Amino acid sequence: MTDDIKDINQKLENKKPTIKQLELQLKRLEQQQAKEKEKLTKQLEREREKEQKNQARKLRNKKIYDWGGLVPLAFGPEEFDKIADNPELKQCMIGLLLTVRSQLKTVGFGLTAENKPTWLEYYKNQSKKFLEERNNG
Repeated sequence: MTDDIKDINQKLENKKPTIKQLELQLKRLEQQQAKEKEKLTKQLEREREKEQKNQARKLRNKKIYDWGGLVPLAFGPEEFDKIADNPELKQCMIGLLLTVRSQLKTVGFGLTAENKPTWLEYYKNQSKKFLEERNNG
């Protein structure tokens, strides 16, 4: 009987290192799993940010495209073709736009959110006048 107890104790002693190794291995795997989860979370966040930036870029490009349509509308197709094909006229248009911007600033509107209703109203009135003059001849 004592031999059996000694045998059992011997087997237990032999299994202890194996159990410790398994515990260490389990701990390593848990740490590795935590690291992988963190990597995945960071990757998902990067993907989300990338998608948000992509959507913002698309929206901005659409706004630029929409605003770009104002020049042909204001000048008509023939005049716009002349402006678009002539670098000097294009430079003049850029100069005019910069002049308008500086005039808005000096008039006190400033292109700020608080002043947005004021300068929008100003431009609406200016564009109405322009279109009326254009339609009347």
